[in-house]
Amino acid sequence: MEKNFFFKPWIGKNYGQYSFDGRSGLKLLILGESHYLGKEAENKDNKNFTKLVISKHLNEKGIPFFTKLYNLLNNSDLDQNEFWGSVAFYDFVQTWIDEPRVAPTEEQFLNSIPLFYKILRELSPDIVICTGKRLWFNTPDDSYTFTKKAEVGREFFQGYYTVDGKKIMATFIIHPSSSAFSYAENRDHIAQFMNESFVQLI
Repeated sequence: MEKNFFFKPWIGKNYGQYSFDGRSGLKLLILGESHYLGKEAENKDNKNFTKLVISKHLNEKGIPFFTKLYNLLNNSDLDQNEFWGSVAFYDFVQTWIDEPRVAPTEEQFLNSIPLFYKILRELSPDIVICTGKRLWFNTPDDSYTFTKKAEVGREFFQGYYTVDGKKIMATFIIHPSSSAFSYAENRDHIAQFMNESFVQLI
């Protein structure tokens, strides 16, 4: 029996209408690593927790993690509601992590791979951006093709997944919650990656 998502993805109502540098109609999937339980015990069985968190970010209080993603990936005049309405967000690890700043176990990463393929098939994104190098190196490599190591202040890797015959361009950014996060480095990398991806998507 195929597994079902524990944390259902956020799918913007206009998913598939993301734009970058004048290229519109893109399906962008932003990949988070995990949710930690912490003070969220009352939500431990809430399969819509990802949707709840982003809704809170938009409607109640800004969460720095999501604000940084918006500032980094939005190069048009969209406001936050419009931006998050045009993309999808999914947490790779499909079980709770007990505390913040604690890495998922190898088993948790491995057990989440089948559902990662399921989300790729269901959402059929053009582009996947992983939030963090650790997450990047724990995504599956059996359908992944490496294309480039980019030097933009630091090393970034990029390539593509092939799922059901579709090429899905993929890379990572420095985690927005990391002390190493830099808008300058990430923006230079994303701009280069996007423009190279557009050539592949023609």
